[in-house]
Amino acid sequence: PSLTHLYRQRYKTAFQDCMGDFDVYVKPILQVLLAANGPLPTDLLSCAMVGTDDRKRERYMRMVQQLCRSVDNQKKAWKLTHKSYKDWFQEPGHDFSVDLVEGHRQLAHLSYKAENWVMDSPRGKYLLRHGVYHAVQCNEVVQARTHLLFQFKWLLERAKLGPPHALVLDGNRVAREHQDRAFELLHSALRLMQSGLATNPLQMAGQLVGRLMGYEDAATKFHEAEIDTLLTTV
Repeated sequence: PSLTHLYRQRYKTAFQDCMGDFDVYVKPILQVLLAANGPLPTDLLSCAMVGTDDRKRERYMRMVQQLCRSVDNQKKAWKLTHKSYKDWFQEPGHDFSVDLVEGHRQLAHLSYKAENWVMDSPRGKYLLRHGVYHAVQCNEVVQARTHLLFQFKWLLERAKLGPPHALVLDGNRVAREHQDRAFELLHSALRLMQSGLATNPLQMAGQLVGRLMGYEDAATKFHEAEIDTLLTTV
């Protein structure tokens, strides 16, 4: 009578032999897949699994990939074949319900790790591009501000990935939910350095120093330790 009925029957059959493993192996993959803000690299799907049995990991990865389509010939990035899957898995009250916020949290926490701030892998590119988005979606706005936007290495790699205005958009995401003086200064600097970053992303260091060194208000002796720390790192 409906897609809901069809999916319920299909997945009762598909998962009937592995419901004992569903929460450990399958649900974490579904959570990140549904939360993804674009095609999700295969290794991000794999690292979402909690279980450590390699044979089961491979089996359930293939199972979940049946719900997806690859966006490239090498099958290195995946997205759900239809929006109705995402709607159905988010419906509460059935055996396969998925918490989308938890998927955002998993991806946000991966994006906070400095070893993932690299552009030479699909995983690194995805987390650099969408880390702030996922953090905001799971209400970790302060973490996005502190662990990403106030880290020079992240700012530099994000600028190199481009486009230049993406840094401003990430700042906008945080600014809609949180404001403080240090972040306002940084956000303003990111807006003003767009033309320089468009010329060469490696101007990030010089732009930050040039835009932020004069932040102190001579009249009030206003001082922001986080800005000093960031400039010392630069």
